[in-house]
Amino acid sequence: MKQMRKRGSVVIEAVITFSLFLMTLIILIGTLMTIVVDEKLDWAAMRTKDELAFSLMPFKGHSSHLINSIENHLLTQMAQIITDDKVSELGMTSMVKGLEQSRLRANAHGIGELTLHYEYAFLSLKKESFLILPVAPLVISDGITFDDDLVYITNYGEKYHLSKCYHLRKSKYGIKIDEAKAKGYEPCKNCHGGANESNW
Repeated sequence: MKQMRKRGSVVIEAVITFSLFLMTLIILIGTLMTIVVDEKLDWAAMRTKDELAFSLMPFKGHSSHLINSIENHLLTQMAQIITDDKVSELGMTSMVKGLEQSRLRANAHGIGELTLHYEYAFLSLKKESFLILPVAPLVISDGITFDDDLVYITNYGEKYHLSKCYHLRKSKYGIKIDEAKAKGYEPCKNCHGGANESNW
């Protein structure tokens, strides 16, 4: 009788130990999978950002009231549709949930911020993740200057530049020099140097 009890308690302990081991293994595998999912969703977000660069251009320079109303509807819907498409392309739809919380905000310069918030659809130590990417409107130029008083600003600086300044390698937005000055931008020392601004 004692041997039966002993054997029964050993079986129960083995079942509990195996269950705990199995649960730990599942959570560990899930946690490792979050790295793969994050990498793929980062790629999807980058592709979404590139496509949204075209969409933001028409909103550049509009009033903040218009931008606010657009961002709450059109831009966010576009960001959602493109993101869903890219996530689906990668076969990640079943791996994440809550992507509908993603949104795109834009300011009066047309510069946006794409925010992706998602939760993992499997067991892991990490429950959710956030991605925030800047989205700048695409500026297409054939190199011809039609306006002599046009200068360029970036989405990260407080200076205005000439079209060939090396500071414009990451972003470049055309703006009238008077408007740039009115918004508090100052001339870049590199490309304006000691040039007489009255020529502008």
